[in-house]
Amino acid sequence: ELLRIKIFDSQGNMDEVQSSVNIIKELRAKGHPITAEIAIPYSREGDLYPDELYVQKAIAAARILKESGIPLAAFRISLKDMGGELDAASAQRLLPKIIQALKNEGAPVPFGLHSHDTGLAKKAYAAAIAACKRDDVDYPLTIDTVECDLFNPSYTGENDWKNTGFTSL
Repeated sequence: ELLRIKIFDSQGNMDEVQSSVNIIKELRAKGHPITAEIAIPYSREGDLYPDELYVQKAIAAARILKESGIPLAAFRISLKDMGGELDAASAQRLLPKIIQALKNEGAPVPFGLHSHDTGLAKKAYAAAIAACKRDDVDYPLTIDTVECDLFNPSYTGENDWKNTGFTSL
């Protein structure tokens, strides 16, 4: 793997995801060992984002990946929890549904969680690991966390990067 590109499902537009996967396919055909992660933004705002929405988005992403002809192991589908909203109960409830849907689709794409560390990440990750590594399930899971510093006016000049919330841990 030379480079892993994170492709955001922006505003639910899977055409953008498709075009990015097409570019990666072309680059791989030219010998560049590039892989990709299709990142599905996560929110738990009431009825607007039910579990089924994320299951359907994971299936749509898996279909795009399968149709690309690139080995599924070279990809990852992830939930992108930029607001730090994924709690342990949600991870425990949602991940088994997504994993089962990917298996049913015949597309066992490795799964990932990306969370901004707003206090829920550690417990959500523990629940996700437990869901993916039960006795009856052994599903590949990758986790990564981004530190979220609160805005601090003293972070200026050479330290202004601390206000971005994107410092990898």
